[in-house]
Formats: sequence, C-alpha cells, structure tokens
Amino acid sequence: MSLVQDQPARPPRARLMPRLFGNERALTFVLILFVGLLAIAPLARLLHAALFPQGSFDAARIADILGGRRVLEATLNTLWIACAATLLATAVGTLAALLIALTDMRRRTLWVFGFVLPLMIPPQVTALAWVQAFSPASPILGPLGLALPPGTRHPLYSMGGIIFLLGLYNAPLVFLSVRASLQRLPASLVEAAHANGAGAGQVTRDIILPLIRGGIFAGAALAFVSSIGNFGIQAMLGIPARVPTLITLIYQRLNAYGPSALNDMALLALLLALLT
Repeated sequence: MSLVQDQPARPPRARLMPRLFGNERALTFVLILFVGLLAIAPLARLLHAALFPQGSFDAARIADILGGRRVLEATLNTLWIACAATLLATAVGTLAALLIALTDMRRRTLWVFGFVLPLMIPPQVTALAWVQAFSPASPILGPLGLALPPGTRHPLYSMGGIIFLLGLYNAPLVFLSVRASLQRLPASLVEAAHANGAGAGQVTRDIILPLIRGGIFAGAALAFVSSIGNFGIQAMLGIPARVPTLITLIYQRLNAYGPSALNDMALLALLLALLT
C-alpha cells in the first residue's frame, strides 16, 4: 500500500485558469485590448471626425467653429457652472460626511443611504421634481402658503438654479469620497488631541481636515466632471432659461442640422472632453 495518496485529477478548466492568469503578458495584452476597444477607439474616431472631417486638417474651420460667439458663451457658462456647482457640492458633501462620521448621530446607515439615494435617480427626474416642488402649484409649498404667485418666473430656470441643483446632485460623490477618508482616519490622533484639551472645532481644523484633504479633492474632481457632463439638469433647466452650455449646444445643433453637423459637433465634443 502506497503511503502517498494519489491527488485527484483536476478538470481541464481548473488547469487552464491558472495557466491563463499566470501568464502576465497574455493578461496585459487582454487588458490593453479591452481598454483600447472601450476608450481609445471611440476617442480616435472622435478626433478624426473633429480634426480631419474631409481627410485633411483645416485650421481655419476649427478657428471659425470654436471662435463663434455662441460657442464661447457656452464654454464660459459651462466652466462657471461646473466650478460653482463643485464648490457647493464639496461644501455640502464634506459637511455631511463630517456630521455622520464624527458625531453620535443615530441610524447612521439610514442617513448614509438617504444622502446617496439621489445618485440612483436620473438627473432629468431630479430636475422635474425640484421644478414641481418650487412651482406655483407646488404640492409641498402650496399647503404652507409659501408657493410662488402665478406668473412668477421660476427660480430654477436660471444659471443659479442650474448651479444649485448640480451642486446638490453631485454632493453625494464628495460625501462618499470624504467618508472613505474619515473611515481610514487613526482614532488615536483625535483621542490624543481631545486628551490635550483641544476642542471639536480645533481638532477638525488642525487634524481631521488636513488628513482627509485627498478625499475632499478626489470628491471635488468627480463632482466637477459630473457637473460638466450632466446633460439632464443642464437641458431641463438651461434650455428653457436660454442658458447655453456646451452639452446642450451640441444637442440643439444636432437637432437643428441633423447628420450634416456631426463633424462640427465632434469638435465641440472634443472641447468638452478637454475641459474634463
């Protein structure tokens, strides 16, 4: 009788998987191919349509399109709205993360879910809900006697309304990033500061905020990119208010001119991509 027990034969698939994933070159090639199909190929097609629509580079055409008054106005509006909305989202998201993570708030899981819930709702639906909430026929403000008088200009149909709604919509992105940084924060530092007589405000300012600065910046970057690319809120509020942004300008011109404007709109889409 043999003292060495026979090892059970591994099925062919079990033998193949370690061989496949153990081959670093093959795995790298698969990843490069995957990234190329998802990102590089569409971007290359966009670059070709924007810069070489007729097979040759035409600098005069590019200058004529990008130098148009409407495009310049839309670009400035896009940058201003994105920056202002990012500041609002950063302030709201950071404050919410600090309150939930550092205080003795009850039912924290429920509060976290409620704060992140807007990310699960399409921005068009969010915009419609807020427009209805502040309209003269508001089902919320009406019974309280706080609804706008009939005929009053809706406050959300403005640049300020777009900034306000984008800021609130993107605040959960900052919240999640800052909350993750707070969860990695060494509790001993805070306890040592409290033991030395530091107040809550001083601890937050001198210890917590510097340590979570990376999370704040990461969340702000996500909010900025999301603000620029959020078509739903910009279209629902900006088009009726006649506040052009790059993403709504592309939509309106494609609707007006159809496929003949694809190459020109590809140039605007490239500009939009450069901003992000």
